[in-house]
Amino acid sequence: MTNVEPGHALTLYIWPHSWNLPSFDVDSLACVLYLQIYFSNDYELVESTDPDLSSACVLPFLRHGNEEIVTTRGIVKYLENLRKRSNDREQEKLNWAKMTAWESYANIHLKDVVNSVLYADPDNYREGIHAILSTKLPIPTRYYLSRRLREQVRESLEPAGLWTSRADEDDDAPKRPFDKVKTIVDDKDKIFDEAFTKEKLLDKAREIFDVLNPLLGHASFFFESKEPSSLDCQIASCVLILENAKLPKNPLHTILHDSYPHILEHAQRTMSLAFPQLTSDQQGSSAPKVSTLPHANVVVQIGRAMRRVAQSIL
Repeated sequence: MTNVEPGHALTLYIWPHSWNLPSFDVDSLACVLYLQIYFSNDYELVESTDPDLSSACVLPFLRHGNEEIVTTRGIVKYLENLRKRSNDREQEKLNWAKMTAWESYANIHLKDVVNSVLYADPDNYREGIHAILSTKLPIPTRYYLSRRLREQVRESLEPAGLWTSRADEDDDAPKRPFDKVKTIVDDKDKIFDEAFTKEKLLDKAREIFDVLNPLLGHASFFFESKEPSSLDCQIASCVLILENAKLPKNPLHTILHDSYPHILEHAQRTMSLAFPQLTSDQQGSSAPKVSTLPHANVVVQIGRAMRRVAQSIL
């Protein structure tokens, strides 16, 4: 465990907990796992639904003194530097060039697969992310923030071919008198589209897990490390969400259990190392301090929205 200098506490702002996990968001969960393993007594978690709290308008982000660090890679790299400065023992030597390349691979490909399950399927989105945020957001934010988040995810999924035409359906939109009535042909097209998308998602997931599986082998952590790295936390966060998310359609849950048990065990091992009190009867004292930050009031939200519009024009 790493000690942080007194008076310079680490504070990590994340999307809220759900599904018996510290966060429903892949990036937030990866940062929490790394922080909890190496800084278990020296940080505070702040659950928030307000990405505009950060200068980059994103969650998660880390504050340490006057520093504000965004993006998962930026946060983990900052924490790795803290570990190197504060640890007296020599850090285990790894091929950091390879590690960075694999982190990039996981961040692009594996995270896209997870986000496709969470956001691209309308039923999963409505009963998953949208339902979670709707219970935590005030009016009027609940009507637009989840869609804003989904649109951001869409930008990365469309080039990867993991966003379907059905994903654009808005089942919650009010029906108008002259809307086209759906026919049997439309229903058949919907069935074919769902089947094609599912197979494409499964093929993509198998391709990724087939690459990662031999890289892990039967070792406890990737690259046969004695302790989890940022790569382990990143991959574990993706797998844990696929395993725990309560969704109506999650075909990847089955293939993880049937075809990639070692990757699933790795994720569970990483979670157990970070939070033993959640996976056993132990009542450890290493649980982080968690607070919830209320969403900004309507006036502040409108001011922020106007500022974003002005910045986009200038």
